Amino acid sequence: MIIDTVDVDDLSLNREEAFIAFEERLRVALTASQAEDRRNNSDSTGYYTGSYSPERYYVSSVLAFLDEYELELEVRDITYLADEEFRSAFDDFFNRVNYVRTRFKLRKARLVTGQAGTVVTIKPLYKEEIHNLLNTVRKIVNANIASESKRELIYKRIAGLESEVDRDRTTIDAVFGRFLDLSGVVGQCAKNLEPLVQKLERVMAALRDGAEPTPLLPKPERTQLLPSSKPNVHHDLDDEIPF
Repeated sequence: MIIDTVDVDDLSLNREEAFIAFEERLRVALTASQAEDRRNNSDSTGYYTGSYSPERYYVSSVLAFLDEYELELEVRDITYLADEEFRSAFDDFFNRVNYVRTRFKLRKARLVTGQAGTVVTIKPLYKEEIHNLLNTVRKIVNANIASESKRELIYKRIAGLESEVDRDRTTIDAVFGRFLDLSGVVGQCAKNLEPLVQKLERVMAALRDGAEPTPLLPKPERTQLLPSSKPNVHHDLDDEIPF
């Protein structure tokens, strides 16, 4: 299966960035697997016994990622379709995935350059405070929430917020979005746990006070390649005297 050749150990905690990397690696594996599949299952009359296995594995792998990372994309499971119908449906599936991945890549670039959201840097002192508070949140969760699945869900959101705080530059939307993700999960999994609420309030305050707007880099000066449009004409002083 092509997923066995895809490295998933270093995927970003950011869901969109993880999808960009995962799909790019999966696409490389798909291309290699397609070539082998066509060599082994084609003759002078064409492709005959492969049943589009690489493409079906690609579809199921993408769907698995979307379910695991809780990303909502408007794509459907087409792996059950017969060969001819699948071939046509796969083109639509692949193009839709390509569209979404491109949007994610463009959005990532816009966030980095500050074109999407106000760019901020979390001051080092506040980064340390936030990490200490989140470590305390982990301890409270571990001591008071019996459900392992709920604990893991909260830990995952904590790690997401920490990864955003640790960036050299982030945006208001990104960092506070991560905080809201964490708060929402805590609200669902640990209702009325007052010590946890208090720590999250302090995290919120540290984010607010520690977020320092970061100006974008100025555009570099570029060397003028074309000469001036105005000719440099030398006039003899005697030519300008009318006598």
